[in-house]
Amino acid sequence: MQDPLERSSSVSLSLALYSALMTFQGYGFMGAVVICVMGCLAELSALAPLSGAYVRHSEYFVDPALSFAIGWIAVYGPCVSVPSE
Repeated sequence: MQDPLERSSSVSLSLALYSALMTFQGYGFMGAVVICVMGCLAELSALAPLSGAYVRHSEYFVDPALSFAIGWIAVYGPCVSVPSE
């Protein structure tokens, strides 16, 4: 017999294992991380307005090899995750 928590979504699993307050704190923390990352991308875009997304910024500020790797990760990630859903 399969455990009912095994097939549940991440929110219901979090609520089942932890309290609602800890789930809210987790969402708040990750929201703050996303806001910080978006703020950093906005600062980079203001400093060097390039035609392209974060892939071009990594090429400009770090290295073209990193840009190549990030570009292929951006392509490969959805190609693997979408069929697995």
